[in-house]
Amino acid sequence: MSTCLEDEKKWETLFEKIQHNEDVVDNFRTLRNWCSERDSNRIECQVIVSHCFTEGTHLLQNNFVAWQFIANATVSTCNCQVFRNYLEVVEDFVQHSDEKTINAIYMCVHNCFKHFNDFEMSDKLISGIIDNIHVEFPLIVAEDIVKAPGKFHGSKLEEFLQIITNHCIVHPLISTQFMDHVVQVFKTNVDDVLKSKIQTESIALTQSATEFLANVAPHHPQLQNDKSLLTSVIYLLKMMEESECCQPKRSMEDLKKMGEQDGVVNMKCDIVKLITSLCDKNFSNQNLVHECGLVPVILDNMRYDARNPFIREACIRCVQVLCENNQSVQQFISQLTVLS
Repeated sequence: MSTCLEDEKKWETLFEKIQHNEDVVDNFRTLRNWCSERDSNRIECQVIVSHCFTEGTHLLQNNFVAWQFIANATVSTCNCQVFRNYLEVVEDFVQHSDEKTINAIYMCVHNCFKHFNDFEMSDKLISGIIDNIHVEFPLIVAEDIVKAPGKFHGSKLEEFLQIITNHCIVHPLISTQFMDHVVQVFKTNVDDVLKSKIQTESIALTQSATEFLANVAPHHPQLQNDKSLLTSVIYLLKMMEESECCQPKRSMEDLKKMGEQDGVVNMKCDIVKLITSLCDKNFSNQNLVHECGLVPVILDNMRYDARNPFIREACIRCVQVLCENNQSVQQFISQLTVLS
């Protein structure tokens, strides 16, 4: 009992000092260490976290140690709820803080994803991820978003991936972990499309993930090692081609009814670009594309298409890559009779 009272007194003493702006950094450092070593469910801890977001917001200015204390405290659900209640206050710090502060803020956000199934990201928090994708916890939160799209509405995840795509073109060294999660999203949604589970969210995510992978794959040659990814891409393109040419009542027709045709047309070009990257100087992947019967499909799309004027150029480049140092593909193409 005496130990509990002593602990309570220690917390109260530090809180009083913080309220009077005494040795703020050192006192928050002590609190941070206590939270990492002891139970963060203490009511005193919750009181201090609440104070930081109400009367004590000035304590958070230029004080990454205070944010680290809050990050450690949000391991507890009750403290995480306090953080969530004051997200508007948090957002003011996202755009104008140092990396240590940003890292601690997004550690809190990561804890929110763990504690709350209905947690959603605001536009400002998303912007903070984009601006700080090179920092540890913003990147982890980006992974949280892609791993759990149910927590993040499909349309917003689509927008998020589009923004990340542009970022990756500028910064090609984005985490391979994040890449893995996008690949998994792509595979899952392609599987739904191939099984004719036509849902707006599946289609939107497939389009966004395809565009993302098409743009970043040239900078991530390790993607060539994922044979299941290439297989998913191959069968997605074959399904689209069959739907357009032979089976108009299949999923492409459903897509048309939902007004998604333009997006699907553009997606075909991204699929071809992705195949190109996955097969570039990779003999086994070239052969897999050939064995799955995709070469004629790509050749067929080399004709000009007014709906998708860039598909011809993408297919020409793809054929060049498939033929490179691959006599079986070269021989197959040379034996084809071109029908006018």
